[in-house]
Amino acid sequence: MSRPADLPPAEAYPHGSRARYVAGCRCDDCRRANREYARERARAGDWRGLVDAAPARAHILALSAQGVGKHSVSAACDVGVTVIEEIRTGRKQRARKPTIDRILAVTSEAIADHALVKAGPSWRLLREILSTASLTKRELAQRLGSQAKTPALQLGRRRVLAATALRVVRLHAEVARELAAEEAIVEACADCGYPHDKGTRIEMLRRALPATREVLLGRHPCWWAGDAGMARFSRDTRELGAFRDVVGTYFIPERRIA
Repeated sequence: MSRPADLPPAEAYPHGSRARYVAGCRCDDCRRANREYARERARAGDWRGLVDAAPARAHILALSAQGVGKHSVSAACDVGVTVIEEIRTGRKQRARKPTIDRILAVTSEAIADHALVKAGPSWRLLREILSTASLTKRELAQRLGSQAKTPALQLGRRRVLAATALRVVRLHAEVARELAAEEAIVEACADCGYPHDKGTRIEMLRRALPATREVLLGRHPCWWAGDAGMARFSRDTRELGAFRDVVGTYFIPERRIA
C-alpha cells in the first residue's frame, strides 16, 4: 500500500510514540509503543484486529446442524453472506474480531420460521410436559397456539417447522416455571389460608367433591383462577381420578375411593 501523500514524515513525531510508528518508523521504541496501544484497545474491548476464525467456523457449522442456514446467520449478525460462507468453508482463516464476536452471538433462535428441523427434540420436550404436567394433547395444542374448534397435536414425526420447534421450547420452559411456582408457597397463603403445594390442593379437592368447578374456584381462587389456574385444575382433577358429568359436576367414581 502506498504512503498517503498528506501523512507527515516520521521525523515529525518523537521516538517511542505510536504516531511515529504509523508514520513509518520501526525502531524498537516505536514498535513497543504500537504494541502497548494495541493492548490497551484490547483491554478496552474495542480491538478490531484480525483473529482466528476457527471458533466462528465451528459455531456456524453447529448452527447449520440445528437448521440455521447461512442466510439466517447473516441476517441475525449483520455480516455478509459471502463472509459467512468463506468462514464456513475455511477459505477465510482470519477475520476482524468484531465480525467473529457478532457471529458467535447468533443463537439457534435465528432460524427462519419456515425452515424444517428435526422433530425428535420437540417430541422429547412434549413427552416430558405430558408426563410431568399431566396436560392432555388437546391442551398442549391449545397452548401451542391452535385455533381449531377441536385442537389436536399435529406435529411431524421426522421434521417440524422451526417456528413450531421454538414454540415447543418456550412452552416447556413456561410449564416448568408453572410447576415450580405451584410448590413455591409451602406456608399458609395470606389470601386463602392454605399452602399452594399439590398435596394440599389434591386433599382439599378430595374433601370438596362432588362440586362444580365454579364452586371450587370460589373457595380457592388463588389456586385455580386464570389460564394457568385452569391448567392446574385439570392436572389436579386428573391426579385425583375425578370425572365431570354432563351437567359439569366433578366427582370421584366409587371404585376409586379408598
